[in-house]
Amino acid sequence: MFKRHFSGVNHILLLGWSFSTPIILEELAQTDLLKKKKIVLIAPKKDIPGNLPASAKKLGLKIISGDPENPDDLRLGMPDKASSILINLYGRPDNDEKAIIIAGQLNALISQNGDIPKITAVVEDTSAAQRITEKYNSRVNPLCIKILFPAIIAQISRQRCLSQVYDEILSFRGNEIYFYPAAQYEGATYSQILRAFENACTVGLLHRGQVTLNPPWQLLSKKMTRSLCLRHPLQE
Repeated sequence: MFKRHFSGVNHILLLGWSFSTPIILEELAQTDLLKKKKIVLIAPKKDIPGNLPASAKKLGLKIISGDPENPDDLRLGMPDKASSILINLYGRPDNDEKAIIIAGQLNALISQNGDIPKITAVVEDTSAAQRITEKYNSRVNPLCIKILFPAIIAQISRQRCLSQVYDEILSFRGNEIYFYPAAQYEGATYSQILRAFENACTVGLLHRGQVTLNPPWQLLSKKMTRSLCLRHPLQE
């Protein structure tokens, strides 16, 4: 799992280890779209926990022990050949300043090439997001946790019809409830079953006549369990 360097193209490059990194890895592991795509992580070894999540093994995660702020360490992950890059040190001391430094190092390493990968930097403060936007324009997209939902609220306040769009996206009107046999998911966690259906949303589990809505993510599916799903009517 630990590598001295990575040689490849079209990979996803994760820079830094955050408390949200296991969640990100779990999400990446639950989609079939990444089966042939390599996931590479560069972070100081002291920041990486000893017990990595199971999703890391499932993804075949390649870990390079290094400092993302160091351009020599960054080169080991082939950032210029990546399809997308995520800078994520959210929750760590000086997260925003480190993210800005890493963005600058990436910009210097990649700017000489024609194809620029999608670069996203997770930051906490709005001033950090503004600095990234002003400094790197569209090369680096800042994702500021503090302004994400206020921005949506502001847009809805400005554009009356936009509230209907968000309401439609976040609601389940026009859908019906179906019980779907989940024998093939026996032993899977509820978190895994949540991502199992392309055209339906799992909202709970049925086992021996008892329905549990929104159970804990780590709850294991048992034999004869059925998943409770919301989806458009089948006749449509």
